[in-house]
Amino acid sequence: MRFLIGVDYELFFGSPTGTPQRCMIEPTEALLGVLEKHGARLTVFVDTAYLVKIQQSRERQHRNAFDHIAKQLQTLVSRQHDVQLHVHPHWLDSNWHEGRWHIDTQRYRLHDFSPDALADMLQEQVACLRAITGIPPVAYRAGGWCLQPFAHLAGPLHAAGIRMDSTVYTGGSSVNPGREFDFTGALSDDFWRFDDDPLAPDEAGRFLELPISTVTVPPTFYWRMLLRRLRPSDAHRAFGDGRALSGSGAYYLRKLFSWESGVASIDGARASMLPRALAERRRLGGDVLNVMGHPKSLSRVSLKLLDDFLLAHGSTFDHHTMSSFLQFEGQAPSTNSKGASAMAG
Repeated sequence: MRFLIGVDYELFFGSPTGTPQRCMIEPTEALLGVLEKHGARLTVFVDTAYLVKIQQSRERQHRNAFDHIAKQLQTLVSRQHDVQLHVHPHWLDSNWHEGRWHIDTQRYRLHDFSPDALADMLQEQVACLRAITGIPPVAYRAGGWCLQPFAHLAGPLHAAGIRMDSTVYTGGSSVNPGREFDFTGALSDDFWRFDDDPLAPDEAGRFLELPISTVTVPPTFYWRMLLRRLRPSDAHRAFGDGRALSGSGAYYLRKLFSWESGVASIDGARASMLPRALAERRRLGGDVLNVMGHPKSLSRVSLKLLDDFLLAHGSTFDHHTMSSFLQFEGQAPSTNSKGASAMAG
């Protein structure tokens, strides 16, 4: 079983946003302590819109934050981990005022920008990452999973050097206004190639899709999370010191009263479902477990659950980053045997 962990390295987008030290730097270092003990490798999807924003800021604390983040990213690469592209474009419209960020999410999706503006934005952000690490990013994860319609993004991403996506998760969807996506038609394969639509495999496509692995989540899981909020504990408290964007009422009701296909994740209590995610992947005949998370959402409990999971299964895994996976599987229009048969049919 090939095993990957890719985390979205970012602040919160509610009020407050939190600090880079608590949301990004400290929890990432704690996560590395767990992963490296088991020989696992981390892919960090950096919110490059935020990175460029603070690099261009005149505020001393932002320049200091940029320097600390750049140092951590350089350290990650030197320790054989991976740094890739993640974009939350609302940072272009958000502003620092009276000691805090004022977040404007009217343009939350890359689709809210013209193709020319999008191309310029991606080129600038890729150049920023490359200047820090010395290595151009080749993989992308959409902010808020807002990947569709991909045809609007395909040309600018390809021109920026992106050859791989890891956003899709089979059966996933969102009804949050302005943050909608629908992956219910996605394959359950380990990976596949595509061109203008990540849900339409194309053996000659320009991109490799490595979907995030999924796990079946019962509504009781969310009821337990709700009850835990009434009785908070330090062990379950997230490292991050900000607040998430709120969702619509329909979004929360669906979680509380319906089974869902959720992402395999190391965030908070979701890390308890890693063994189930692995079992479900094996039942499907899969050979890849691609887990995601957010440093800001990690807790002492979630790190312990990940440690226990890797202690039980890590020695049987072939550990990868996005770059190493692309190197082995992305140079030719190939899929696993299950994907090949699905596309042939």
